[in-house]
Amino acid sequence: MGDGWQIKMIKSRNNEATIKGSKASTRYTVKVRGIVKVDRTRYYGGWSKPLKIKTAR
Repeated sequence: MGDGWQIKMIKSRNNEATIKGSKASTRYTVKVRGIVKVDRTRYYGGWSKPLKIKTAR
């Protein structure tokens, strides 16, 4: 990941996630990727393209 990106692990089973500490009416650029854990090994998918989102008021 490039400079200025913060990495946060969020568990989600329904393709929705809440970023704690986000401010209202703020625009964020996020990237996501899937992680699957099999036994004790984690397998990582590729990063998505940057997604621009705006938080609710």
